[in-house]
Amino acid sequence: MGAGLGKNIGTVLVCRFLASILGAPAVAVGAGSVADLWDMQQGGGIAGMLFVLMPFLGSSLGPLIGGFAVQKQGEKPNDWAWTMWVIIIIAGPAWIASFFARESYAKVILAKRAVARGLPQPPKPAPKEALRFLLVVTLLRPVHMLLFEPILGTSCYLVDAYQAINTASAIAANSLLRYIMAAAFPLFTVQMYDRLGVNWAASLLGFVAIAMLPIPWILYYWGPFLRRRSAYEMGNF
Repeated sequence: MGAGLGKNIGTVLVCRFLASILGAPAVAVGAGSVADLWDMQQGGGIAGMLFVLMPFLGSSLGPLIGGFAVQKQGEKPNDWAWTMWVIIIIAGPAWIASFFARESYAKVILAKRAVARGLPQPPKPAPKEALRFLLVVTLLRPVHMLLFEPILGTSCYLVDAYQAINTASAIAANSLLRYIMAAAFPLFTVQMYDRLGVNWAASLLGFVAIAMLPIPWILYYWGPFLRRRSAYEMGNF
C-alpha cells in the first residue's frame, strides 16, 4: 500500500525493500510447512510442486497483468501504482485467511499438547545454545547445502528428497543460488546483447536452457546414489 501511495522513487524503493524483507520468511519456510502437512507419498509432491510454481508464475504473469492494469486505468501520470493495487487485491484475501491458519510444526503442536495436559516441559536451551542453533541452522545450513549437497537441481525434487526439518533449508539454498544468479545477470546482460546482438544473445540463453533439460532424467536415474551421498536425512523413494 505504501508503494502504491508513494509519490517519488525513494518512497517506492523503501516500501519495496520492506516488503521483500517481511515476505522472505514465508518463501523460506513455506516448503517446510508443506512437508509438515502432507505425506510426500500421498499428495505432498503435488502440494510442493504448486508451492514452488507460484513464484515462477508471479514473475511470468506479473508483467502481463500489471501492463493490462496500467493500460486500462486511465492516462494519469500515477497509473503505475495500479501494479501495486493488483498485488494487494490478490494477496489481501490470502493474508486475511492466514489469520485462521493453525500451527503445523509437530514440535510446537506436541509442546502445546503437553502444556494442556499438565505434562512437564523439556528444559529450554541456554542462550548460547539457542544462538548457535540460530546461526548454524538458519544461516549456515543453507550455505553448506549450496556448496556441498549434490541435489540442488530442482525445487520440486528438494521437497520430496529432504525431510521436513531440512526442506526449508534446502529450498533456502536453492533460492540463494537463484538470487545470486538474478543479481549477477544484470551486470553483464547489456554488454552481452551489445556484443552478440539480440539474436545470438537470446539464443545463448536458450542453449543454456537446453543443456539443463536432462536434469530431471539425471535425478530420476541417479537420485538414489545422490541421496546416499547427502549429509542430511533423506526420504526413501
